[in-house]
Amino acid sequence: MTAHGNPQRLVLRSDGAAGRGEITVQRQGRTVTVEGTTLAGWPVQKTFELDSTVILGVNHMVVGTVLMAAQLAALAPGATQEVTVAELLLGSTVELEPKTTNVIRVKSAGVEMDFALQQPRGPPARLRLDAQGHVSTFEFDAFGSVVRYARVETGSIHAGRPNAGE
Repeated sequence: MTAHGNPQRLVLRSDGAAGRGEITVQRQGRTVTVEGTTLAGWPVQKTFELDSTVILGVNHMVVGTVLMAAQLAALAPGATQEVTVAELLLGSTVELEPKTTNVIRVKSAGVEMDFALQQPRGPPARLRLDAQGHVSTFEFDAFGSVVRYARVETGSIHAGRPNAGE
């Protein structure tokens, strides 16, 4: 899946116990069309109405949170905003489930923008954007541990390792 900004189209392919599903989500204005094949191999086509500010995402994937960055970068320190992500659920059927997250821009001393996210269920999360508004880290608690996604700068993945890049 590839997504930038607030995508007008996304494609999800996934393997299930009974086969492979592939769903294409296409947005035109407020109308969102979902079509393809469920994990059980059944063809599906559904239409949903969503406000243009709702972000398209995928259930249990970080893409919806990453795409919040475009809406949050202009938020002033101390300000709050609600952001809704319609998450695609793919299984024996297909649904778009809107989830609203309460976001607070935390005052921070550094150049990064720091946001506290209170998601519909579960513990709070943190999202940090760099000075250009790109995601630098996203972290949340899961089963007693902190899960942290961090951007890796191009070329640094092999830094300091022997035979790097060979």
